Amino acid sequence: TVFETIPDSIIVSRLKDNRIIDVNNGFLELTGFGKLEVLGKTAMDLTLWKDKEKRDRFISILESRNYIHNFESSFLMKNSQVQTALLSVNAVELKGEPHFITVARNVSELKNAENALRESEEKFRGLFEAAADYIYLLDLDGQIILSNPAVSRNLGFSREEMQGRRL
Repeated sequence: TVFETIPDSIIVSRLKDNRIIDVNNGFLELTGFGKLEVLGKTAMDLTLWKDKEKRDRFISILESRNYIHNFESSFLMKNSQVQTALLSVNAVELKGEPHFITVARNVSELKNAENALRESEEKFRGLFEAAADYIYLLDLDGQIILSNPAVSRNLGFSREEMQGRRL
């Protein structure tokens, strides 16, 4: 029940041949594959890894210590859509045989939001820096936290000298 309830993608794979033994509904929903399409296959068979170099680094880390926490990479879904996920893997023994339990958390929406925020900040900063008008950022006490270059050019104070002053 826990395996199927967790919304993150979970993959159980056999260590000796990397074959997928089981996946949860989170994996099926994320990737678009059906359960019968993935059982007995490897991630390479399914061409899930978008970047071979990232995959190689992932494998190298996993071989050196048998676990990974929050390894970020991009993956190809069945429909060729790219998703970004954080992978966490631990080695476990199931029925006397070594396996890996992989949990993949889809962070695509978070990454998209971070990129949108970064772009917005860059646009704001460009506007702030290029504006001919005075622009001040004040704290709740009315002290200047930040001022744009127009203030320094026209009033003769450096940005550092403006900080902490009241209008």
